[in-house]
Amino acid sequence: MKNFHLFLSLLLLILLVLLASSKPIELKLSLPPTDSVYSEYQVDTPPKPLNMLKVFDDFNLGEYYFLIQRMNFMILVDEEGRYERDSFLNKVHPLVEEEARRHFPELQFVPAKKEGRAVKCWTSCSVCIHLER
Repeated sequence: MKNFHLFLSLLLLILLVLLASSKPIELKLSLPPTDSVYSEYQVDTPPKPLNMLKVFDDFNLGEYYFLIQRMNFMILVDEEGRYERDSFLNKVHPLVEEEARRHFPELQFVPAKKEGRAVKCWTSCSVCIHLER
């Protein structure tokens, strides 16, 4: 048993030496920009929602009488403040996702600004749906 612990300690030491000598790992926390699309952290002024409460107030999930669901998603906002596309960041009930995607095109934003001009930009949003009928 003592030899096994010695072996594990030696293996751990070798692994630490290898990790210390390797190149550092670079983590990107935002979506990478393309030629004309930025993340909200790469612009001077990120997009601001104008009608999000009104849009999500119209949710209709049919037969569901009680549902609480948090949605975290990204919206690509174009240069005129309109919805272009979306990406969910968490798993949501399929009915909630379908209803949200039906309402996303109604969203309006103040467009993002970079160096004084409006640009396409991804913005993160979080909405909690609490449905009781």
